[in-house]
Amino acid sequence: APPKGKDHVMLPGANGEQPELSTGPLGLKANGGSFISSGGLQKVRFEQEAWEMVWLADRPTGSIICGFHVPQPYIRNDAILPPGQCFLNFRVWTPKGLHTARNEKMA
Repeated sequence: APPKGKDHVMLPGANGEQPELSTGPLGLKANGGSFISSGGLQKVRFEQEAWEMVWLADRPTGSIICGFHVPQPYIRNDAILPPGQCFLNFRVWTPKGLHTARNEKMA
């Protein structure tokens, strides 16, 4: 179901050039995470979480895209997670795409 009672991050499929290829934004609850820095245990918060499934026409794969807003920078050594929108993209096979790829591998 779409996220209820809160804003959600703008997703690249639902808010892109071909929104009809997206499920639209769906609710997601990301619990955040943590890491150890020189300052000790640091908790990472996410806001405006949402996800969508995007299937591109005539492609062997689609994508599960998870998006969220990072409210503040998180720093550990030389690594920085800056504030702003962040997306994770997971590729998934269509049944036909997987069948084709398996057949090509066996040939």
